[in-house]
Amino acid sequence: MPVAENKGVNLHYRDFGQGEQAVVFVHGLGLSGSFWFDLPERLLRESAESLRVIAIDNRGTGRSSAPLKPFKLSHMADDLSAVLEHAGVSKAIVVGISMGGMIAQHFAIRHPDKAAGLLLIATSAGLPHARIPHIGTIKKLAGLPFIPQEDARQNLAELLLPKAEQHNWAQYLGGWDTAMQKEKPRSHAFLLQLGAVSLHYTGKKLQDIRCPTVIITGDEDRLVPPINSQILKARLPHAQLKELPGVGHAVEALAPEVIIASIQDVLNEAS
Repeated sequence: MPVAENKGVNLHYRDFGQGEQAVVFVHGLGLSGSFWFDLPERLLRESAESLRVIAIDNRGTGRSSAPLKPFKLSHMADDLSAVLEHAGVSKAIVVGISMGGMIAQHFAIRHPDKAAGLLLIATSAGLPHARIPHIGTIKKLAGLPFIPQEDARQNLAELLLPKAEQHNWAQYLGGWDTAMQKEKPRSHAFLLQLGAVSLHYTGKKLQDIRCPTVIITGDEDRLVPPINSQILKARLPHAQLKELPGVGHAVEALAPEVIIASIQDVLNEAS
């Protein structure tokens, strides 16, 4: 697995395909690139374009370094820039979910010349232009690294899946147990990422984003309520908004075909 470096932080990433157009996947809080599972390979198979696909391990996840000092999402956006430079990629479409979507916003603002397009999934612009989840939802999220695996599985089902599908944990999130055993979450890194998310704000700077953008939200998302995507759309008038009925926070598990189709939408507009 290739390794980039940004100011002493080692950043592992997976690299697929050899096409000229690059697509980079950035996951959410506490999750490495492995939690996209087969979606990068599926995109390569199903896309009409010749692509190069990269899935990064955010700092503190997977095989990347886990800094001990606090950091911001702007630092993680610079991590993404360092990965692209290491991979020899000049511009990429960034697919970010939840925290990954926040990182994608900072990336497009800080490195506009490297942002070919954005797919912002289940994410927000940050306070004050955001709606936070219920306090009980926040407590369940913050406690995930510190509770037994069986309890964590139940909490994840409630946080990530729509109510009607929570009993179908194995169908949608069955690979998570194995992935988490291979990449045991580092509690301090999780908390540092959570701290960075709490300070996230791009509201006033979103107007500087000019690249093709698609926003996706599930109408049963408990973690990032769908109104956040509507707020993003209002601040990114050129963006396309897709609201998915009966879908929770785990859009990549519940509606992977929508993500692939939306990447194609961005590719079409970028070309």
